[in-house]
Amino acid sequence: NIKINDNPLIEEETIDVAGEENEDSFDNISGISGKPVKWSEIKQGLEIIVSKKVIHGNWVNDMDPTIGIFGVVISSDYVQKNILIRCYDEDTGNIEEWWYPIYSLIHVNEY
Repeated sequence: NIKINDNPLIEEETIDVAGEENEDSFDNISGISGKPVKWSEIKQGLEIIVSKKVIHGNWVNDMDPTIGIFGVVISSDYVQKNILIRCYDEDTGNIEEWWYPIYSLIHVNEY
């Protein structure tokens, strides 16, 4: 396992050398529980749900309203461990695209 977070104020995350996240990394800080998405399952068009806010990485406050929203995988960046998701907010009618850490995503069919 490789430790990817050295900040003592943030919950420790680890990734095994095969690239799949450990089950411990899916403990929700807050949000929606469900079956986590794994790298081996990522493909364009995969429908997902944004399940939780991530307190580190590239998360910005403007992404908060997307928690609980369905989205579709547009692209992936294995090096940065991020997935580009296109989300549609039914309340506002907005379509947005954001890069999400994979551990903030769950499967739609498990919701």
